[in-house]
Amino acid sequence: MIKYLENAPDEERRALCSFIRDNGLGNFPYPFILKYSADDIEVLKDTGRDERYVLYEGKKLFFKKTWEDADVRAYYNGLRIEQDPDSPHHYFGKSEYLPSEGDIIADVGVAEGIWALSMIERCGRAYLFESDKEWIAALEATFEPWKDKVVIVNRFVGAADDGKNFVTLDSFFDGKRIDCIKADIEGAEEEMLRGGAASFRDKISKAVICSYHNCGDEQMIKGYLGEYGFGKIETSDGYMIFGVFEEETLEPPYISRGLVFARKNPTEGKEGFP
Repeated sequence: MIKYLENAPDEERRALCSFIRDNGLGNFPYPFILKYSADDIEVLKDTGRDERYVLYEGKKLFFKKTWEDADVRAYYNGLRIEQDPDSPHHYFGKSEYLPSEGDIIADVGVAEGIWALSMIERCGRAYLFESDKEWIAALEATFEPWKDKVVIVNRFVGAADDGKNFVTLDSFFDGKRIDCIKADIEGAEEEMLRGGAASFRDKISKAVICSYHNCGDEQMIKGYLGEYGFGKIETSDGYMIFGVFEEETLEPPYISRGLVFARKNPTEGKEGFP
């Protein structure tokens, strides 16, 4: 990897080498990660629920019931690194792609729900898709103050709807409004895009989709979004290393932009849906 990056034609990629040499391999090969430590994270416990949480933007963010304090600190520290303003995984740095007041949002691969929690007060309704059953209780606790406008869906989002474990965006949002989507589904983004063709073409006006899980994801996602009529498509700044925890998947070009951002005209896709 070092040799490959050293010979890259641009300085941006070549500059990653020294950090990797000095600090080892990780998803984020940048100095900003060094300012974070799990030791300074305060883990609190909800006595009524007997569940652990941290305060995020003044809101309670809950975690899996089976986790101990150390698990929560390690995971939340990873979130802090992901969402640092200098991170290539930072959802919030490009404000034109964030939901507008009253937008209907979908968080696909919601996990703990940090993106949706940041958007919850401005959105009109939030659909949270999460396949991992262990996250469901945590999501119910986190979003309890806004339960009247939150729908939690414990299913995978893919290219086909089997009526049980998998659902497509098009089948779920048939007759429903959706304006803005964020997706982080561990490499299944193409299946989601295939199963959401009508939703992306006719309804969704803003999208933030993770592009680092597989080699070639960035161009694949851009291709679908361009086909679906998104007029402005760009990526997050910086690079992530994909496959870093699975050595067999490490292959050139080793790095990828973390997120693809896309938008249409802000008014597109809203008319005619309740």
